[in-house]
Amino acid sequence: MRRLTSGIFLFGALTSSAFATDDLQPNDALAASTYDWSGIYAGLGLTASRFSDTDTLFPGFESSGDGANATAFAGINFQLDSWVFGVEADYSRPNADFDVLPAGYQSVEITEMASVRARIGFAVDKVMLYGTAGLGYAQADVTAFTGLAAPVTVTTELDGFGAVYGLGIDYAITNNVVIGLQYQHQDYNDFGKGNTLPGQVIDAKFDSITARVIFKF
Repeated sequence: MRRLTSGIFLFGALTSSAFATDDLQPNDALAASTYDWSGIYAGLGLTASRFSDTDTLFPGFESSGDGANATAFAGINFQLDSWVFGVEADYSRPNADFDVLPAGYQSVEITEMASVRARIGFAVDKVMLYGTAGLGYAQADVTAFTGLAAPVTVTTELDGFGAVYGLGIDYAITNNVVIGLQYQHQDYNDFGKGNTLPGQVIDAKFDSITARVIFKF
């Protein structure tokens, strides 16, 4: 996570300094944002994710995996001076497989993920740094192998809601096209509740970074 956040802030520092040189005079360095971030937007992103979970009922069963997928999102921003407030929703179908330990007993596939989040950012002209937090949803298919002489497989669909938070940076190429980089962490403390065995608690965590292209209306 430190590497992801450091990369985002480094990207922000480089873009801010580069474009400040071209667009601002020395005495204007602290001037309020001139680009208008207000409005409705939608976009697509390329997401790289890392997943992990632990199981309290079967302590030896630990899962981890990664994947890459497209993410669709939409939202709205309201700007007040240099502060930008907004709400955003996103949706993706990771289709990412877990590596489950001990091997050979079950498989886990993440099939859907979504979130609805509040955002607050600070803009300096065409560059905006922001934080985001809200509610996430994830769905997974879990296939278990009985290990009997005549093996039988049972597939169960698990889902759950959890906390989502992250940070990111956006840069406006034009009045209507914005590019950005966003990090998200999703935490599900009781994933699959209601479809798990009595006493079983699955603690699932998801970390992702998304390169985004945003179209502002």
